[in-house]
Amino acid sequence: IITGSLNWYPAKNPIMEARVKIDRITLASFGVGWTDATTEGNDVQPFSVAAGTVTDTADNGAAIVFDTDATTDYFWVVNSLATVAGGNILSSTSLPLYVPAADTYYNFRVAIDALGNAYYYINGIQVGYKALATTTTTALCPYVSVINRAGAALVVTVDYIKCWQDR
Repeated sequence: IITGSLNWYPAKNPIMEARVKIDRITLASFGVGWTDATTEGNDVQPFSVAAGTVTDTADNGAAIVFDTDATTDYFWVVNSLATVAGGNILSSTSLPLYVPAADTYYNFRVAIDALGNAYYYINGIQVGYKALATTTTTALCPYVSVINRAGAALVVTVDYIKCWQDR
């Protein structure tokens, strides 16, 4: 997991963008977005998906996640509002945008407005929106994470991470 500092507040409209690829998408889980903790335990991410259930270790945050433990292999938009996890699978009708490909760069952007609403983008296209996704008074940090579910080691390449918010 790569994280930044806990100095980004939803009340200031933070935006996080990262250009990321992983070398394989089998037996893998990865996420890009905002969380309220700079560290997690071993083999733990702020968000994961098993079957159709989103699990959060983040008390507050929002992210785009891919997890082969999910029932279908599509991206998810997820959030946590005061420890209550939520998530939506992205529609298979918009293929191939929502089906990850191995060793392919994706630009992920997660923006949170002053009300705590989250906006999700992949390659510059808005793919999701969640009203009241996270608490506006809790400090957040940007993160990129990857976990190997089994097999050979994963390689994640982060080309850049950009974050900004109102002053």
